[in-house]
Amino acid sequence: DPDQTEALLKNPKFKGSAAATLGLIFMTLDSNGVSANKALKDTRVRQAIFKGINRDELRTLYWGTNKPDFSTDNLCFRLMAGCDFTDGLIKYDPEGAKKLLAEAGYGPNNPVKTTIFSHPLAQYAGAQDVQEALAQYWRAIGIDIQLNTMDQTQMQTASRGCQLTNHLDLIGTSGAPLGPYGYYNSS
Repeated sequence: DPDQTEALLKNPKFKGSAAATLGLIFMTLDSNGVSANKALKDTRVRQAIFKGINRDELRTLYWGTNKPDFSTDNLCFRLMAGCDFTDGLIKYDPEGAKKLLAEAGYGPNNPVKTTIFSHPLAQYAGAQDVQEALAQYWRAIGIDIQLNTMDQTQMQTASRGCQLTNHLDLIGTSGAPLGPYGYYNSS
């Protein structure tokens, strides 16, 4: 948690640094239409969702003033064997996101409606702050998104009962924090 880290570092007894690992936080969404939300099947809507994410602000929210030694906005790190990518990342562009939603037939009178779950991720302190920030970004581009708070037991019970439909969710890949860098992009 950046707030706690910064408070501790004000005490001369403590020293600290941000240590990145090869973990990623990524987002899941229903692009196959399992939830019957046809909006999420539309490439333009998925691109708008990603254009609405301000990754720089998320980094600051997650890391505070501590910056890790390395990071990525892609699905792997350059230092990994076999990882070679061009910068195909969908850049933060809220106006472009609104335009894509309009092209797909969505707007103030017909918003995309979905849910993001707000739940702790054991390996990422501050994950709920990131989830809440994502909801705010998406509301700003015109998505009618509900924030559904539940603990991990509730999430697993609902998932096993096939009750999790029409939602976006964050999942982490590592037990050590890297931060909100590796959002999957859909094209």
